[in-house]
Amino acid sequence: MSGYLLCSDFDNTICFWSNVGWIRDEDRAAIRRFREAGNKFVIVSGRSYQSAIDVFDTMDFHDMDFFMIMSGAYAAYPDESLIFDKRIDMRTLPPLADFFRETGARYLCLDIGKESYNVDIGGDLVPEFTSPITVEKALEFPTYTSINVGYHSIEESCAVAEELNKRFSHIITPLPNNRAIDMPPAGINKAVAVDYAAKMYGIEKDKIYTAGDNYNDIQMLKAYHGCAMANGPRAVWDSAERKITYISEIIDHILSL
Repeated sequence: MSGYLLCSDFDNTICFWSNVGWIRDEDRAAIRRFREAGNKFVIVSGRSYQSAIDVFDTMDFHDMDFFMIMSGAYAAYPDESLIFDKRIDMRTLPPLADFFRETGARYLCLDIGKESYNVDIGGDLVPEFTSPITVEKALEFPTYTSINVGYHSIEESCAVAEELNKRFSHIITPLPNNRAIDMPPAGINKAVAVDYAAKMYGIEKDKIYTAGDNYNDIQMLKAYHGCAMANGPRAVWDSAERKITYISEIIDHILSL
């Protein structure tokens, strides 16, 4: 069946991580069939720009119409040409940095378009996060696209995200993502990103499917025909219409309609 839109998370939805990343040949083939049948396939990820590009290249995965990253704050075509880049005033960063420091965050990663910067808030930086800049140095930039901050457990990140939503929802949208919290601009999340893709291609809601495995996928799973990955938590399952093990399952379902 043609004229459908499938918006999918990437990590642990298409690309699975155990010791190394891998994508099933069956899923690659299903995505190709889906697009060749006249449908649109879009990646919606919480990853930063360079992280997304690196993993797409490493996994040799470019079979998409476009990708939206930072949980919907940034979008580009596979050739990396920009579609949009939502921004937040950098002057909002200091009170957020203070909050993260007070709540024991391990790190703060600041995404500014294609670039990412680690900001020194006195946390326990993970090894790959090197050469942090100061908050004062960050203030030399006028705007930023997104924040990612890490804690020590999923329970901790979820609790902190709730408090962030109470205090800073006018600035950012806090979205738990395992032990981290993704923070695109206020009013932006993956469901809003899917809505943008739907309007871009003129596809009505009843022909839109979404797939994901984590807390930052919940809004888009609830808003459309949501397919929760079996490897995700129960809260994600409960937000979706159905539970799947592989993306090929929902593609085969759509193509059979």
